Amino acid sequence: MRIFGPPGTKTLVDGLLAASAPAMRAGYGIPGQPFSTDVDVVELHGGETVAVDAFKVTAAANSHFSRPEGDSSTPEGLSLSYRFELADRSIVYTGDTGPSPSVVALSRGVDLLVSEMLDADAVLATMRPAGAPPAATQPATGFEWHLRAHHMTPAQVGELAAAANVKRVVITHFAPNITSPEQEQRYRGAIKMRFPGDVAIAHDLDRF
Repeated sequence: MRIFGPPGTKTLVDGLLAASAPAMRAGYGIPGQPFSTDVDVVELHGGETVAVDAFKVTAAANSHFSRPEGDSSTPEGLSLSYRFELADRSIVYTGDTGPSPSVVALSRGVDLLVSEMLDADAVLATMRPAGAPPAATQPATGFEWHLRAHHMTPAQVGELAAAANVKRVVITHFAPNITSPEQEQRYRGAIKMRFPGDVAIAHDLDRF
């Protein structure tokens, strides 16, 4: 098995295999049947294009681990977005990211943009004690800064889709969970105010 991912993927895979080692040695309870692994990890840094079976994958570093303005320290992590070039269409999967020029460039003219989305105000509202007033207007810090800097609002998803001239948008990995048709329509409407094309909110087992 070959696994592609950003820096840190090998450490993650090695840890999972180490955790599985006792059960593999015991053959998962099957007498005389030990198990072994053959895993090759390829770590990407953004900018690479790799061939996987009959299609190509291009990786681009995005802004999910960006530092606050004025902070010149090196980020501890690297998050990647991926473009898949198949025989019949192209697909970009943003993964976790805030607004990012590199993701716009990666998504240029893509047939299907699969994007994350986060309503920071709604998420923060669920964390406040009952009856507490909204936070005072001030620069976001800590967790709130992370939500606003490292993820995209519905409006920002629409801006990305419009800037990249994509054909269709599908939203997945969104927060908070959507609990009503009205909430789903509100998010779709916010995206479509900036992107006139087709927008879908993904549900389990949907196919696109």
